[in-house]
Amino acid sequence: MTMFDPPLPSAGSGDELLALRLRLQDLHRRAGKPSYRQLATRIQALSHTTVHIVIRCERLPRWGNLELVVEALAGDVEEFRRLWLTAEAAASTTVGPAAATKAAVDARPGHVAHTGQSPEPLKSPATPPASPSRPRRQVLISLSAVLAAATTGVAVTAWLHNSPDRPAGRHPSASKSGQHTVPLNDTLTGEPLGGPLSDDDHGAVWTVKTGTLDGRTVVVTGRQDGVLQVWDLATGAVRGGPLAGHTKAVYSVSVGSLNGRATAVSGSVDGTLRLWDLTDGRSAGRQLGGAQSSGSINGVALGTLAGRTVAVSAGDDGTVRLWDLTVADPSGRPLGERLSTAVKAVAVGDTGDRTIAVTGGDDHAVRLWDLSADHPVARTLGDHDGTIWSLAVGTLDDRPFALSAGDDGTTRVWNLTVPEPVGRTLGPQLDTAVKAVAVAKLGSRSVAFSGGDDGVLRGWDLATGHPYETRTAPSGIEALTTHAVGDRLTVLAGLWSGATWKWTL
Repeated sequence: MTMFDPPLPSAGSGDELLALRLRLQDLHRRAGKPSYRQLATRIQALSHTTVHIVIRCERLPRWGNLELVVEALAGDVEEFRRLWLTAEAAASTTVGPAAATKAAVDARPGHVAHTGQSPEPLKSPATPPASPSRPRRQVLISLSAVLAAATTGVAVTAWLHNSPDRPAGRHPSASKSGQHTVPLNDTLTGEPLGGPLSDDDHGAVWTVKTGTLDGRTVVVTGRQDGVLQVWDLATGAVRGGPLAGHTKAVYSVSVGSLNGRATAVSGSVDGTLRLWDLTDGRSAGRQLGGAQSSGSINGVALGTLAGRTVAVSAGDDGTVRLWDLTVADPSGRPLGERLSTAVKAVAVGDTGDRTIAVTGGDDHAVRLWDLSADHPVARTLGDHDGTIWSLAVGTLDDRPFALSAGDDGTTRVWNLTVPEPVGRTLGPQLDTAVKAVAVAKLGSRSVAFSGGDDGVLRGWDLATGHPYETRTAPSGIEALTTHAVGDRLTVLAGLWSGATWKWTL
């Protein structure tokens, strides 16, 4: 029996789910069709992506999320509760709050499930008990976080276990019970980088990356207000003034070195790509090429190609572009044919002697590019069942892999050494979007992390497939990055609330 969990079936199907969907979309229309961002601002507990997923209603949404959206649209909560319960009852497999509650009960110490097996105790993030004085919205969000954590206790296999070319005897198997979580030390409790925010005028932190500046590790964040900020990782202090130049939200940043100087490249909703020399502390970045008139630049990643520093960008215009940053006036060379849908994410890595890029976006496909080829052409690896929001590239036993985050609630890992890789799902399918993924080396171990609209940080040891205990951020996770020194690992998250959250392992 494979230890990879298959994707959970969608709860709520047929006429019952359709009735809920049509009624919800009618309510949205009667309310004047406010944007998802407007509704998220009203709710103050869900991101615009989660609001979008709820209203689209292709799968049965979590009841707590649906209730908040209905309240924001001034709908009849009791009417939608009846519709939701009817759709849930009609599903062949329930993955809503009832199932999550049962998973939490079955996982209690000493509780014996109906299967006759005794599951290992499952730890949930500490959540204060609800009291009559707490607003219902806070109670719902706290409950959602606990239920989401409760469903993550199922072990997953290492992604190489089922590869036909895997050397025998290299990786230990999971426990016979199929359930095992790797405990994390007590320092992984989480804290805001730089202390509590003084205000929330800056909006969400959409992107976060680490780099080296003057021998110290720094964190570069990109925000909703179009500003980048550099922080000292160890002290949390701000390094220099805000990096201003973008006129709209910064969706992506990548940090590296160009001609021996600390460098960042950022992509924005304003359609521009900007190059920043972090060493000289100047607040203005140089624009690369012209602005994209057809939408934002959603992703950017730095790499080295034939000894030259390059950037790869992903845009709403359906293009993937390669930028040679060593020339005086770089222009983005389109790779392959333009897609008919937006490219949302890109990651760059190597396969030993070849530089590669992995991209994904609104067409749900994960694509692999050989940047070392004279004329790079994409090879489709596989698909999610929704938009791909984030990608990362790493190695396990010197074998390259890609990690992808999807609007379909899945985190998937792809073995890039086989001709036709299958995107194996890490953990259960969630009913909220996975927005960010990151990979790291913790000592000799390859580890992966994901986060999304439910605000839960999930992690896995890829050599064994065992999940780490989950941790919860104060709001939805929009971006993730890691920084490792020996056996010490820091995980950083950009949050919907505008904070940058830090966990230290």
